[in-house]
Amino acid sequence: MAFRVRTVLEDQVAGAPEKVSPIPAKTPDEDKKSAAIKQDRGAKGARGGRPPRQELSAVVPAAPEPPPLKKGYPVLAAAELKGCLFELKSATLTGNEVHMLIEITNREKEAARSVALYDANYGWSKSTIAGEGGTSYDVSEVLFLQGDKKTSMSEVGKYGIEIGAQGSATAKLIFKNVPATTRTVITLNLHPFVYFPRRLAGGFGVGKGIGYTWEEGNLPMAGIRLTR
Repeated sequence: MAFRVRTVLEDQVAGAPEKVSPIPAKTPDEDKKSAAIKQDRGAKGARGGRPPRQELSAVVPAAPEPPPLKKGYPVLAAAELKGCLFELKSATLTGNEVHMLIEITNREKEAARSVALYDANYGWSKSTIAGEGGTSYDVSEVLFLQGDKKTSMSEVGKYGIEIGAQGSATAKLIFKNVPATTRTVITLNLHPFVYFPRRLAGGFGVGKGIGYTWEEGNLPMAGIRLTR
């Protein structure tokens, strides 16, 4: 018996369709496994993946601090003693007297200070000036200006004027019998006494066992020109 085998080429020529292997359908167990894998991948992405994109707000730089305010008066010279700043504001020659204004500022943040600048009414060390010829003059009179109140050194007493924390007062020093031809004060030797409270041993209760101690100093301020 004769028979003939058809080749693939003949089938294609004859227009026979090409056989395609069907995709097997997933079983219910495979669908559950696939869903579990997708859910696990989503959880991993939430834990360790790339974080969600956030909108960054513009960073506004902090405003610079304002510069310190300038003082409303010229400072010819300055020195400090025990937390108190002494600034020479003016030096004038009136007739045969030299008048000097000293701004005293208590720079302590909590404690008050008492400042004494002794004059001719006291026997303790005083402020002096040295004139052009080298002659030295002791201060004759000291006045204190604090707010609208004006007092003398003899009125405030031996402990001087009390200045609260961060407060200030102005002292006016008057030197008498200075030659009217003087133009330059070579040096002002300011000699303040700064008093501050000290608790004494064995003291109990408010106001008990509290005494005062002091620190004095000679603060030279040189090269001061006098105005008229």
